[in-house]
Amino acid sequence: MHGFGQPCDVSLVVDAHRYDKSICVYEFDKLDKPKEAMQRIRKCHTAAIVSMAYDHSNNCILTGAIDGSMKVWSMEGRCVTCVLGGG
Repeated sequence: MHGFGQPCDVSLVVDAHRYDKSICVYEFDKLDKPKEAMQRIRKCHTAAIVSMAYDHSNNCILTGAIDGSMKVWSMEGRCVTCVLGGG
């Protein structure tokens, strides 16, 4: 579960912005409409995002933060599952 700026399919790229704690989803088939082409999911974590993956089978985004928390996101930007880290 690591890698930033991952291509998800031929028309989609998901990117995590580590320190501003947001995820961006770019849809290349909508580039003629820039406001629709990028979706930014803000305040995904309370700490910096350090890992991210796209799950092709479930069409969701997985993120992990430096505080040990992990989250699963729908492509609409809704947090589906949150697992708090600790140690």
